[in-house]
Amino acid sequence: MKKENKKTYNIDEVGSMIEALTSTVQLAFDQNDITNRHLNNIEKDVSILKTDMVEVKDRLGNVEEKVDVLQEDVTEIKHKLSEKVDRDEFNALEKRMIKLERLVFSRG
Repeated sequence: MKKENKKTYNIDEVGSMIEALTSTVQLAFDQNDITNRHLNNIEKDVSILKTDMVEVKDRLGNVEEKVDVLQEDVTEIKHKLSEKVDRDEFNALEKRMIKLERLVFSRG
């Protein structure tokens, strides 16, 4: 059989142990309080970020709509431009017209 060692502590030793335990518990509470304050700040920052993200999504939605309208406008402009003559073609047609007018007026 193993003999149990039962040590008795005097009042000063018990007081020191209680003081050390109290100090440890107080330190844990202080650390917990600091952690809670940091978590509260993080929660506020996350809330602000969520609000900002909603605003960014709304703005992007508006930009997408505007880009769609611009794309339709550009397509329409390209179509209209493709039906027109360029400067060189215009000059060539103008010269032909002048020749035709001279021909018509000279016969007339």
